[in-house]
Amino acid sequence: MVEANVSRQIRVTLYSPEEDRIERVLPGLRDAHRFTLNTLPPFLRFYTRIKDHEIFDYKKEAKSLRATVRHRLVQDLPNATEQMRHDLDLIFGIVADVADELAEAKANLDEAGLNLALNSSDKFQFSYEETQREFETKMSEFRTHFRGADEFGKHLYDRRCALDRRLEVYKREIERRMPTQRD
Repeated sequence: MVEANVSRQIRVTLYSPEEDRIERVLPGLRDAHRFTLNTLPPFLRFYTRIKDHEIFDYKKEAKSLRATVRHRLVQDLPNATEQMRHDLDLIFGIVADVADELAEAKANLDEAGLNLALNSSDKFQFSYEETQREFETKMSEFRTHFRGADEFGKHLYDRRCALDRRLEVYKREIERRMPTQRD
């Protein structure tokens, strides 16, 4: 009995504030990383479908992406800090905003292309080319923000792995310093 209490006291003494902080932060990092892994693929599919000129309701799909982000922010982050939720909301909110703008640009491009096909005048040719440039700009903007969200996800993963390793080192150190219990 006394030996168990001494072991417990040694463990508590060795249990550093840093280890305690890591154990508080780590579940939120895991949740945030999982959030990015689950949220990025629908944005990538959206971009790929637009880039490949698939026919689908761009605007509806963009609105769905925004709803997915909002839903996942509430459902998938039970352990994340408010700051982490805010950061993810900001990053993915920007990507969703640009997806909305990209959907609008694609719809405008399709309309301009249809007008050009029906009326091959210089006025419609100029309008189509201008709309094409706007669309390409939005595509580039989307890629940039998507890459930023992806990089943030990688950063979360790296932080999570580093904290997992550090926590493992602390636990091994505690076990090493613990007196062995006699049978």
